Amino acid sequence: MAEPATSSGAAWAVAAGLSSAFLAAVGVSWPALLFATLGALIGSGWAPRTGRLRSVVTFPAVCLLAAKSGVLGAAYVGAVGAMSGDYLAQAVAGATGLFFHPLSALAVRRLNAAQPTTAPEVTQ
Repeated sequence: MAEPATSSGAAWAVAAGLSSAFLAAVGVSWPALLFATLGALIGSGWAPRTGRLRSVVTFPAVCLLAAKSGVLGAAYVGAVGAMSGDYLAQAVAGATGLFFHPLSALAVRRLNAAQPTTAPEVTQ
């Protein structure tokens, strides 16, 4: 019989490997994702209230998009003065995460308000 610690340790190792492979495929580093998540956590306090399901769906998307925008912004600009590209990517990811979450939540709310509540009638 397998030890419980060994089985759970293997599961955590597989999860860490799969998440690292996903981030490598998307082109995002762990530090950029961390700073984007911290920015999104701070920015979520300014976001308008939404439902639980919408929050669960939009928060990881905002974190990933903010991290990717930080990496792309740093790759586009390059090193600025004494700040290397990695630190610039982390700073841009954090700032983008700070404003991305409230703006994306506001955009989703505006899109839902613009949808008609009843289906249009079809006349022949």
